[in-house]
Amino acid sequence: MLQAKSEENFKAIDILIASKTYSVAVHCAYYSSLQLVMHYVLSYAVKSEDKEEFINNVKKGASSHITYINSLTDEVKRIDRTAAADIYKALNSFKAKRNSADYDLNEIKEDDAKKSHDFAKQINSFLINFFNNGKITNISTRIV
Repeated sequence: MLQAKSEENFKAIDILIASKTYSVAVHCAYYSSLQLVMHYVLSYAVKSEDKEEFINNVKKGASSHITYINSLTDEVKRIDRTAAADIYKALNSFKAKRNSADYDLNEIKEDDAKKSHDFAKQINSFLINFFNNGKITNISTRIV
């Protein structure tokens, strides 16, 4: 389900850019990646019997995004510490960009939306390659 939501958000980015709704495009780009993070955390980092408790605890906490990002980072760290540091930095950079798009008074431009689209594609590819194919691909650690 989360994987499908991730794909829906990713598909929406081009439509949103075409309709010049750039801040919403940044929002969807970020959530495309976050939902994929959530999918992999719940699939790999949390035991089946602990999923419901984990989800309930996340809902009670201050930031579910941080919890999922940290859990994913811990899972990646088991295989590759450098890749874990890179994905951690990338996801937090993306989270900051989404926060800016959602809450700051600054204008989000087409270029910002396109960069967010590219960043989501890069992060999502990293996650898919790492968890589905056992491959570590390079990623930028911050959105430019």
